[in-house]
Amino acid sequence: MDHLPLFFTRGQAYVKAELHSALTKIHIGFDLWTSPNNYAYLAVTAHFVNNMGQHKSRLIAFNHMSGDHSGLNLSNNIYETLQQWEITSQVGVVVCDNASNNDTCVFALFKRLNPTMNQLDCQARRMRCYGHILNLVARALLFGADREVFEAESLFYQTVHHEEEDLRLWRKTGPVSKLRNIVKFIRASPQRSERFRKAAQEVDAGSDFELFAQGSKESHLLLNNETRWNSTYLMIHRALQKRAEIETYVNWVQEQDVATRRIPDDDLLSSEDWKVLVEIRSILEPLYLQTKRTEGWGKGDGHGRLWEVMTGMEYLLEHLEEWKSLYNSILHPIDSQQEDESSTIDLTADEESLPSQTRSGRPIRSSVDSQTQPLQESILPQHVREDWSQRTARFRDLSSSYQEHLRTSVELAWQKLSSYYTKLEESPLFAASVILHPSLGISYLEAVWDEGVQLEWVRDAKKGLRDYFDRWYRSEEESDDPTAVFEITLPSHEDSHFRQWVQSKRGCETSRQQDELETYLRQPPQPTGDPIEWWRDHKSTYPLLSRLALDVMATPAMATDCERAFSTAKLTLTSQRHSIKPQTMGQLQLTKNWLKGRVMPVGSEVSSLMGS
Repeated sequence: MDHLPLFFTRGQAYVKAELHSALTKIHIGFDLWTSPNNYAYLAVTAHFVNNMGQHKSRLIAFNHMSGDHSGLNLSNNIYETLQQWEITSQVGVVVCDNASNNDTCVFALFKRLNPTMNQLDCQARRMRCYGHILNLVARALLFGADREVFEAESLFYQTVHHEEEDLRLWRKTGPVSKLRNIVKFIRASPQRSERFRKAAQEVDAGSDFELFAQGSKESHLLLNNETRWNSTYLMIHRALQKRAEIETYVNWVQEQDVATRRIPDDDLLSSEDWKVLVEIRSILEPLYLQTKRTEGWGKGDGHGRLWEVMTGMEYLLEHLEEWKSLYNSILHPIDSQQEDESSTIDLTADEESLPSQTRSGRPIRSSVDSQTQPLQESILPQHVREDWSQRTARFRDLSSSYQEHLRTSVELAWQKLSSYYTKLEESPLFAASVILHPSLGISYLEAVWDEGVQLEWVRDAKKGLRDYFDRWYRSEEESDDPTAVFEITLPSHEDSHFRQWVQSKRGCETSRQQDELETYLRQPPQPTGDPIEWWRDHKSTYPLLSRLALDVMATPAMATDCERAFSTAKLTLTSQRHSIKPQTMGQLQLTKNWLKGRVMPVGSEVSSLMGS
């Protein structure tokens, strides 16, 4: 560690130069973490397009967070970081999770960066982490209305080692919890794990023992991890692949003479439980794939870009609405004329009392609530019909209690996603990111929002983009624009009414920015695999609009780079390293991030540092 300050200082210089030469605004992501040695850390990341036109993400702070976690304290810490890097004038937007203290933080931060900003200006630059939204939706589906109380109680029971109470609590949530308890039982001792391996070999001698290949997350679903629902999905997915092995093991272990060596009868999975697990996996799979797609930084136009938030949420809403349509059409179709479309689900109500609901806030897909109408299978495309038939057959084969449970779970997940979809209107940049994607453009929104009140949302999206563009991307060069319209100055003795008449015939003054935007909106979608490259290539056509577009394209969909930093830090803080000081910890994590991002050259000395 002796050379760490030297390498940190060297890397800091490289990163600062990179930030100061960025082509775009620098977007900030942040999150909090409690380390194994009980320190609170604040991670801050910077996202931008560099002077080579490449999107970059850099960890710029991994600081000990002293004091409370109030929004004001968070904003002070982040502002100090921005000052240290000398980028206070370059900040674009802030990406963070949906905690209320983050609302306070973002408002306080931007008011400090630019005192002229009002609340709406700050709100427009507050980007809600897509990963956190997906996490909340999945948890609503898995754990229902009382998920937070449920998780808190289970974590308490684990902490005080009351495993039986923990198991009873998990049993309340159906087949998923039964499976979790079985996995936990198997992993509780090396002997049980070894016996499971033998059971797997009996089923298929050539199969790999993949149930445990995913690591320990499957058996510790209630660790304090915001993305733990992914582990639940992976547990279900792997268990369905290894169902025969699990059943072979369960049959063997239930023959044991001593009751404590057997799996409790309440945790045994019935054939119907397995069918429910198939349903849950099918419902969760698109959420999982969306999470994996947008948590990284792929090349081209996908994987982690802001435009994927709105389009992804539309995709998932349609996915959940299809499941609602199937369940309601089979279970008990609701007369749409008696249903209040503005009703909301009472999260404290019993499952049987939960109403079906259309999407509120953001536009409804049609004037009639499609999910309350019995579906006519004959109208489905051929490639969809077979899958729909299989879904219908599976659902009809379940008991009424499980049918109601699944319907309610999907309803709760849909409501959670719909509520955050509505919140996208708080910032014009979500819709702008779609409009400014050359391959999508305004025509995408016109295709998605094509009826009645939906058309108002298209107009609002264009107006939001125009207002934001006009407010924040005015250029001093505008005064030098030879195409700008100037007022004619006539002698003072001329009739003022005549002057006004002459001026009116020259047309309304239109800013160059508005001309650029109107020109862009009129063009058809332009096929491209890389919108950043497209906007750089068309900078001469759209000198001002391209600045906004590149800023938007540099905005991440998630704050997952902070989570990656926490994962790396957790690996650093082994049981032998709990005495590492917070300052050293911070320098080490930043240096690792910069080396991995190839910010600084990797020589023998740096390799030696990494090896230590």
